[in-house]
Amino acid sequence: MINLDQLRQLLGDEKLLLKYVALFKSSGPKHLQNIRITFDNKDLDAFKIATHSLKTQFAYLGVKEAYEITLMLENIEKEQILNADPKILQSINLLAIKLKETVKELETII
Repeated sequence: MINLDQLRQLLGDEKLLLKYVALFKSSGPKHLQNIRITFDNKDLDAFKIATHSLKTQFAYLGVKEAYEITLMLENIEKEQILNADPKILQSINLLAIKLKETVKELETII
């Protein structure tokens, strides 16, 4: 569930809010794709950068569950990515679902 109150307060302008939402709708899927690619390539540093970027966006949108998933992913250990830990892959797949739900919800409220 999205909570735009914090973002509205931070931006203070409805036009900026709409621009941010549009940016999220275009960049969110790209960040998720980068998360998948960097996981498959076992590139921990790039993986952490990609998850951090998406985590920040979910935080601004007030999507707590997706934020928590990205926070967990951002803090994985090198062995988990090197061993392609199935729990990490499950979390990435859950994140993809949350991203789709968030975009769909944004389309109904903005």
